Amino acid sequence: MSFVVLGFALAAAGLVISAIGVSGVFVQTDIAYICMNPEQITAINERLIPVIAHDRAGLGSALISVGLLVMMLALWGFQEGQRWVWYTFLLGGLPAFSAAILIHYVIGYTSFIHILPAYVAMVLFGSGLWLSKKFFFMK
Repeated sequence: MSFVVLGFALAAAGLVISAIGVSGVFVQTDIAYICMNPEQITAINERLIPVIAHDRAGLGSALISVGLLVMMLALWGFQEGQRWVWYTFLLGGLPAFSAAILIHYVIGYTSFIHILPAYVAMVLFGSGLWLSKKFFFMK
């Protein structure tokens, strides 16, 4: 159940992030982190906001894709003893969660509210791995 919820949540988050990317581009925590409003950013270079919007829309669409893949694998790939499914979740999730969370600390963008969805997703990921391991490793 954790992986189904995780997949749905990732896809939903991707829709939200994509919508933000093609509309307002920034959320309030972005503006607080950057310490500049959109007008100030545009004054530096009129192409900065469009390239940020491009990246935000790309991240959103990637999350939609990954979310759908996780959800579909969780709904139709769970078969007793199929270790490859468990390893697929593990090897797919470790770099994703490591990069998504660590980069915020590396660049100093550590607003708890901003990172909270990633923490919740990581808990769903970890609990999904923990709860399904016995099922996948049965012979």
